Amino acid sequence: MPLLDIIGVSCFNTSFYSGFAFLEREDEESYIWTLNAFKKILGSENQPSVIMTDRELALMNAISKVFPAATNLLCVWHIEKNVLANCKKHFKREAEFDIFMCSWKNVIYSMTEAIFLNNWWEFKLSYDVKKEAIDYIMNIWLPWKEKFVSAWTEKYLHFGNRTSSRAEGAHAKLKMYLPCFDTISTPYYVCFSGLIFILN
Repeated sequence: MPLLDIIGVSCFNTSFYSGFAFLEREDEESYIWTLNAFKKILGSENQPSVIMTDRELALMNAISKVFPAATNLLCVWHIEKNVLANCKKHFKREAEFDIFMCSWKNVIYSMTEAIFLNNWWEFKLSYDVKKEAIDYIMNIWLPWKEKFVSAWTEKYLHFGNRTSSRAEGAHAKLKMYLPCFDTISTPYYVCFSGLIFILN
């Protein structure tokens, strides 16, 4: 069954485990139900200002409906892993791909929109012969740039959180909270989604 882990981040940059939910499906309806239940637990005075996820569209849509005032940022680590999985095959030499990834990180960590435009233009020109790799980034990731490029994300209070690794770490510790964890057979425990939230 899909599992949604919910981890909070305090103003002291510490994590606190807020809950988890086994979902029937990883669809928008299931996420909306779960997030509404979580919203009730938080209470009207404690709504999240920033929520960090990977690019799971059903979850992102649910967040925009249940927490419309919250900013949904995307996990940079997941983006890098997806770029690696989809672009590395277009490079023959490891060193060449490493330079490609460093250039991509320069784009991600652009501190202003002007720097972003400059870095993106240089990146695109440098790899114009790697059309498939550039097209992948342009079509899959650039439409979401406001959710992961520093020029936009630094406008929000996120205490330096750029990944959902806190949720990934909490998932690893789940054995402490679920006495039946070891008896859950692998075919039924197949999916994991993490959600990091920061309160105002």
